[in-house]
Amino acid sequence: MKKMLSIVLALVLLLALAPSVLASANTPISVFINGQRVTFPDQNPVVVDGRTLVPVRGVFEELNFNVDWNPTTRQVTLTRGNDVIVITIGSSTFTTNSVSRTLDVPAQTIGGRTMLPLRLVLESVGYTLDWNAATSTVTITSQAPQQVTISTLASPTTGGTVTGGGTVNVGTNVTLRATANTGWAFSGWYENNVHVNSNATWTFNAATNRTVQARFVQTQQWTITTTHTTGGTTSGGGTFGHNASVTLVATPNSGWVFVGWYEGNTRVSNNATWTFNATSNRTLQARFNQWTITTTTAGGGSATGGGTFNQNDTVTLVATPNTGWNFVGWYEGNTRVSTNATWSFNATSNRTLQARFVQGPQQWTITPTVAINAGGTVAGGGQVNHNESVTIVASPNNGWQFVGWYENNVRVSTDATLTLVATSNRTLEARFSLIQWTITVSAATGGNATGGGLFNQGAQVTLIAAPLEGWTFVGWYENGNQQNSNPTWTFAATANRTLEARFVVPA
Repeated sequence: MKKMLSIVLALVLLLALAPSVLASANTPISVFINGQRVTFPDQNPVVVDGRTLVPVRGVFEELNFNVDWNPTTRQVTLTRGNDVIVITIGSSTFTTNSVSRTLDVPAQTIGGRTMLPLRLVLESVGYTLDWNAATSTVTITSQAPQQVTISTLASPTTGGTVTGGGTVNVGTNVTLRATANTGWAFSGWYENNVHVNSNATWTFNAATNRTVQARFVQTQQWTITTTHTTGGTTSGGGTFGHNASVTLVATPNSGWVFVGWYEGNTRVSNNATWTFNATSNRTLQARFNQWTITTTTAGGGSATGGGTFNQNDTVTLVATPNTGWNFVGWYEGNTRVSTNATWSFNATSNRTLQARFVQGPQQWTITPTVAINAGGTVAGGGQVNHNESVTIVASPNNGWQFVGWYENNVRVSTDATLTLVATSNRTLEARFSLIQWTITVSAATGGNATGGGLFNQGAQVTLIAAPLEGWTFVGWYENGNQQNSNPTWTFAATANRTLEARFVVPA
């Protein structure tokens, strides 16, 4: 039994060709597998109770089975691909792929080897046996080519690709090829974490199912270095493989704002969280800032309240005019942004603001305007002191009428002569429209009348009355009163009018 344990047990194959077939006790028994003789180093096949028992190691290992012995259960397990055979010493029952079968003679130990009859075991996995009694020869042949599966993996998958493998016949050559991606190199073929070959192109004979892994290592790596100015922190730098994804994160401190990622003095991103692929060594700086509000003055006065502020802090500027001067407004560039001497806003950017002052009473400019050829003229306005009254006048041209004064497209008055109190600079536009009159004409029985319509003030209107045959024109009538006795009558449009042409039959 100790010898059986030390050798991972040679399985015994069921030879039992038929109950009536016996082997000669004087002739050595030979075993051939697909024409090749099997060599038994220390225990030859024997005949027991009229059955030939064969040690399994020489046979099943020739058939590419893996042999495993369990001394606790006294079981031998034969494994090749998807086929699993379990045989128990002293038992007449064995299983193939979990299907139970019965032996003529139970498996037993002879000469330190596990022996058993062969036929039923091999037939359960697709082999046939022939027995030649004259020569005491067992011939084993496969019914069909035994196939195995060669599975391949790439590790990591980003490092390269693998070709070859698949399901092939036992004994055929398999060629595997590992191709490294840019920035990677092939490091070897591994099976169960054991290095089995160093060639990127590897050819071997297929004997059993195998899963082999092509491993790759990075050969090109890039260093991404991050720095930052005062006011925040950064994360995400380090060493990365070629084309690996890099994510940098800039985190401003309280009261600070992120300005951008800079490479040298070039801003390459304004995203605080920025992702890119590593293709070179890079040094990137996250810049942070607070906001500076700068105040200046023009004229006689002073300004306070500027300085450095956190994001969204409230800034309050105060403009104080000197004696005899008046505050005009806060200006950014040449744009007035506030007329309040004390002005508050939130800090969201750097700003330079100027408090402007004028000497003497504060003055405002009132400007009346009218569009070119818009039907009238304007007068009045000008520069006046604060709270003084100022009058502007709109005069329509002949044939036009005044519509109203407009400020920023809002009508503020319908008075052509407008007096207002100056409290700010104002521009007011006078708008006019044409005066138009409707001349309505009709004809009584006995004729027709034409010439009516819509006419501008003073435009010439020509009416024509046409009597029917046998009728005579009498005259044009308005409100029952005759206005003209000519069939063709021309006059100037100065009001809306309704005129009727009347006809009679001569006596």
